[in-house]
Amino acid sequence: MPLELQFRSIRTTGALHAALILAEGGKLAHPQLHAALLPHAKTLHREMRHIGLTRSALHPTARGSYRFADDLLALSATHLRPRELIRTALIKAVGADHREEWEAPFAVCLRKIEQAFDEVVGETDEQLALRGLPLRQAWQTRGLGLTRGLLRWADPQLLVDEAHVTLVYPAVGGGGRAHSRYNALTLEALLADPLPELPELLRLVWLASLLNLDLPKFQAHFSAARIVELTELAMLPITLAAAEDVEFAACNQATVDRALQHWQFSVPPGKLHGERLWNWWLTFRDARPAWNIAIAALDRLLSDANSA
Repeated sequence: MPLELQFRSIRTTGALHAALILAEGGKLAHPQLHAALLPHAKTLHREMRHIGLTRSALHPTARGSYRFADDLLALSATHLRPRELIRTALIKAVGADHREEWEAPFAVCLRKIEQAFDEVVGETDEQLALRGLPLRQAWQTRGLGLTRGLLRWADPQLLVDEAHVTLVYPAVGGGGRAHSRYNALTLEALLADPLPELPELLRLVWLASLLNLDLPKFQAHFSAARIVELTELAMLPITLAAAEDVEFAACNQATVDRALQHWQFSVPPGKLHGERLWNWWLTFRDARPAWNIAIAALDRLLSDANSA
């Protein structure tokens, strides 16, 4: 069954997306937006740290027990009010016995993030939808061929049947997150591809291939965090191979290296990852081992790279 994507454009999710990038130590492409959101992002980070959601827990695949930022961002697309959004995300992060007094500072911070974002960006949801039109059209034209290509190479159970894609303001000029617990993606909407050799549609397809990793079969031999790290890397050359099959992009080491440099990964790739990932892909392409064996081999290769 082909993957079905439902697109939505939500301004407020974009505000939170940008603030979380800053809270994680990143930098925004828009200097005025960076300056306007930075103090509120610092407050958000401080409140997380105050209740035990440390910086490592900001990432959805953190090795810790919390996924607060991922829940917060994914749930923001459901149009919950700030206090209700915070309450729901806290319950998912720390359980129903979380302290009620934790909610108010977060809710105030979210309102200030939205206000600061609107003062600088000023886009409506309708304008954002127009910004995302090229990506939606690209998906309609090439999505089926690309997903068929993924199924040719990867475990077919990696692909969900359907998912929601929340298009947001391009805070860093190209970025996104996969929310596996919600079958949802957050993706920056760009009017044009910043890297012609890596169309944003490929980022969308790559992120969509990460949504089923919470299935027990994929976590039998690795932690949840590690299987995400490994699959993010494994699906990179596979996504490019699917694109090459339909003459949409090239699958070569240079393109793999380019994606490693410009796409967002759970753990920033090391300097040896590109070469070793490409060698893994060549072996996988020719030998076609079972998926769990291929992932275990990639784990060994990358562990060797980290110890080199």
